[in-house]
Amino acid sequence: MAVTRREDRMAAYDISKHARKIGPATGLAADLARRLDETGRPIRVGLIGSGEMGTDIVTQCQQMTGITVAAIAEINIDAAKKALTIAGRGEEVQTADGAAAFTKAIESGKAAVTQDAQIVCKSDHIDVVIDATGKPAVGAEIGLTAMEHGKH
Repeated sequence: MAVTRREDRMAAYDISKHARKIGPATGLAADLARRLDETGRPIRVGLIGSGEMGTDIVTQCQQMTGITVAAIAEINIDAAKKALTIAGRGEEVQTADGAAAFTKAIESGKAAVTQDAQIVCKSDHIDVVIDATGKPAVGAEIGLTAMEHGKH
């Protein structure tokens, strides 16, 4: 069995947030990369919930150029931090107890983690809100609030 150095392995946690990431040069991946080049910033996702589905979303976004999970709203703050750690972003996390701390975290390039989904839905620093709670009533409230604040 051959032993490989860590530097030789390609894994989600090895991919820097500033490097081009895995993806084809056509379709959505190309559109996201082009938008990043044109605007200078990725699409910023606000994720509500960080269980299995939420963790998968964080991990997939981390591997794509031009999109990032900028914030997670989660009742269990440790679960949100764990999702970001699994995706290779454990050092890029800041807990935000209010709107000002939330904004400061995102503006400093950190992933904001909060218990307040309303902050995520209303923030001008979030472009897209994804409900990963698995609770239809919560999802309906999140979707409505997000749309009222111009989010996809």
